[in-house]
Amino acid sequence: MQVITVEDCRNLRERFMEFANRQEQHAFPFLAMINLRLDTTLEAIEKDGEVKNQKDINAMFRVVLRVMGEDYSAYKENLNE
Repeated sequence: MQVITVEDCRNLRERFMEFANRQEQHAFPFLAMINLRLDTTLEAIEKDGEVKNQKDINAMFRVVLRVMGEDYSAYKENLNE
């Protein structure tokens, strides 16, 4: 499991937006749902000034990276996952 910073979350959102902008229209509702969750989470951690719940944020990274077709193995909790 990685230790994730607020800046890491900002970078993930930026990468996700670039990914989403290249997708076909039929994917937009699903991607919009992920975008909403990303925005909500990013707003909360920016308000706190830090990532307090590393377990949940690692899970968010796994989901977003998997949707984007990228390697998410660094964000797994253990090797059996």
